[in-house]
Amino acid sequence: MLVPGDPPVGAIGAGGIGVGIIGLVPTGTDVPDGPLSESVLENLVGQSALHALVWKSPSGPGNSWSGPFPAKFACGGCVMGSGPDSLAPVACSAVTVQTDLESGGEYCKL
Repeated sequence: MLVPGDPPVGAIGAGGIGVGIIGLVPTGTDVPDGPLSESVLENLVGQSALHALVWKSPSGPGNSWSGPFPAKFACGGCVMGSGPDSLAPVACSAVTVQTDLESGGEYCKL
């Protein structure tokens, strides 16, 4: 997975953590840096329901689940719990993307 650089400041939340969706868009779709527009989100042809791209600030305090993540970018897999779910580091090669977005199923509730 190639990531061009650090995320925009507005994409980094409390504790210096940023969580991004992993999705597929049609060929030729322009995906600009920054927040995704509704038109890009509406045209997703696939999305990972149980994985995310995690950015951890090298100097931020993190949050309750970010300790095992390295600084900067890594892939995360959903850890489902009785309350809000969390993420744990996984190999990016383990990320799965579903193309049947209408089928429902499990998804990470961060």
